Amino acid sequence: MAKRNKNTSHYEKGKYGHIKYYRLRRIIIGSIILACILADLFISLHVLHTRKTLFLVAACVIAIPLARNIVDLIMTIKIKPLKREEYEKVHEISKSSKIPFLYDITITDTDGVEFYPVVSIYNNNVVAFSRSAMDTPSTRRAERFMADINEDARSKARIVICSDLKKFEKEVKKLSAPKDDKQPFYDKKMREKLITMGF
Repeated sequence: MAKRNKNTSHYEKGKYGHIKYYRLRRIIIGSIILACILADLFISLHVLHTRKTLFLVAACVIAIPLARNIVDLIMTIKIKPLKREEYEKVHEISKSSKIPFLYDITITDTDGVEFYPVVSIYNNNVVAFSRSAMDTPSTRRAERFMADINEDARSKARIVICSDLKKFEKEVKKLSAPKDDKQPFYDKKMREKLITMGF
């Protein structure tokens, strides 16, 4: 399960299980908002027998966050996180290589959302697994989304998009330890930036 943040009581971004929790949270919040709208409409139309009430105004206003929740939920429908057995295998790679991995990473921009079930950032290298990278155009799209991580960076990170976990494992094992003492700090900053690039 994903690690719970003690300060916010939410599953942290970058931890396994975040996307499932995010989706469930959107469903619950959307259901509560929808119930409030229906209650406002019922009170206005069936109890007070008029449309000229603040209840109807309130229903219109709170329809805005409902729409946002629906859009966010739609964006997560096609997202497929790692299966539990896949996560356990990948987590063992992280432990044996002593390279931290990020899980359930999304990057959003005007073209939509790109999902990376697992990402490794180490020694100025970004190795990401993407289920959508099945051909050259989709791989380039995944690379383009990930390339935003290099904006304002002190040095451009090498980005490798893997279409399967075997290739991901192979690429991670190629990574060498940093020679610069400051590189772990820069890698950490890059991880923090990546987490803020999506939901």
